[in-house]
Amino acid sequence: MVVTPAGPHAPEGLAQSVVAKLGEVGVNARVDDAPGDQDDGLILLAGVGADGGYAQSQALHARAFEMAKTLAPRLQQSDGFLVTVQQSGASFGMRDLPADQAWLGGLTGLVKTAAREWPQAGLKALDVDTAGASAEDLAQRIVSELLQGGDEREVALPAAGERLALRALEARQENPGAFPLQPHDFLVVSGGARGITPDILAALTRHTPLRLLLLGRTPVEEEPAALAQAGDETALKRALFAQAGARGETVTPQQIGAQTASILAQRQIRATLESLRAAGAEARYVAADIADVAAVGAALDAARAQWGPVAGVIHAAGVLADKRIADKTLDQFNRVFATKVDGLHTLLTVTQNDPLKVICLFSSVAAREGNPGQCDYAMANEVLNKVAQAEAQRRGGACVVKSINWGPWDGGMVDAGLRRHFHSQGIGLIPLTEGARFLVDELRCSQGDAVEVVVGARGTDAHD
Repeated sequence: MVVTPAGPHAPEGLAQSVVAKLGEVGVNARVDDAPGDQDDGLILLAGVGADGGYAQSQALHARAFEMAKTLAPRLQQSDGFLVTVQQSGASFGMRDLPADQAWLGGLTGLVKTAAREWPQAGLKALDVDTAGASAEDLAQRIVSELLQGGDEREVALPAAGERLALRALEARQENPGAFPLQPHDFLVVSGGARGITPDILAALTRHTPLRLLLLGRTPVEEEPAALAQAGDETALKRALFAQAGARGETVTPQQIGAQTASILAQRQIRATLESLRAAGAEARYVAADIADVAAVGAALDAARAQWGPVAGVIHAAGVLADKRIADKTLDQFNRVFATKVDGLHTLLTVTQNDPLKVICLFSSVAAREGNPGQCDYAMANEVLNKVAQAEAQRRGGACVVKSINWGPWDGGMVDAGLRRHFHSQGIGLIPLTEGARFLVDELRCSQGDAVEVVVGARGTDAHD
């Protein structure tokens, strides 16, 4: 078993103390920077005493993924261990979460996904408080939990000696208050022009007419008039092949497929803007890389000149690259993780001087439960959950902060094949109408402790 070194602000010699405590009970372990191909266990201490903040987030989580990938060939076939240790207020962000540590809070998503992919392995995520603790004391608490703790996947170990675990409570939306946004408030939305987000925005603006700035990756260009009659994918491909032939060009099916996908995406964006305007919104779309602070900032400045300050943020952008830990590449991991985490950092940075009334992050049930093939998505969305907790604690009642851990929707990226898969697993899909109505009502609920909200479907009803 390998124990990795802790961060520079952890009790000195923590990794060596953990190895010593394991040795006392006959467990052979060593301190090393990373596991090797022949290792079958890892205690990752990099989240303890780490330099916090957004700047460290990508590197820490990517390194954890790479270590898990090294272990995967052995742990998916035989017994072994993966344990992560972090500092998220010794409460997984539910209370007293330092803002800089929130950005390092995604390790739990790796553990929960690995548990789905490696059912025979031992997986645990610990959240510790190092205040006043010596390396030996903290090592004793960690090793005692591993040897004598229960089967809970996530366990917090506060300095006072308690042992805390997370439990999801079913709750109903009761006695909703006033909607936090006023007519003509300016809302910036990442990933808002495609997927299920347009339906949600339409529900919001039917409730209260809003000004919506939608940010997305797809540039929107004027469509050639000759393609206007090509109403679906098949007709578009046929028309594009015909145009290429008329020009004497040789094109591949892959090239035509990419052109078709781009045209269909642009059509969806135009249709979204039309539907939102029909619902009463002022809506505009800007193509920008959500990780580009300068580009997004310029888009907001242009909108502020006409609409005034930003009143709310919805971060719905996301991409998938589903592969099990053993098969996922680092490039795939980085792309999925960055879209969520870099995107959130960008939005918080460019609105830091705006009087925000609402911050709503579209997280995923994969963050809460883990999901095979989605360690990157689960980790990124766990970061969203933790940053939402920190923002709610920092802003108090002045801003409604929600991180909605959506289950699968009956729409968006869920096609007929996925729909059949979810049905076979007994997993309900969130109907678009009910899900959109849920968000409107959730934003009206008092802040309380309900920052991280898990939403699924039971029959045809959405619930949290």
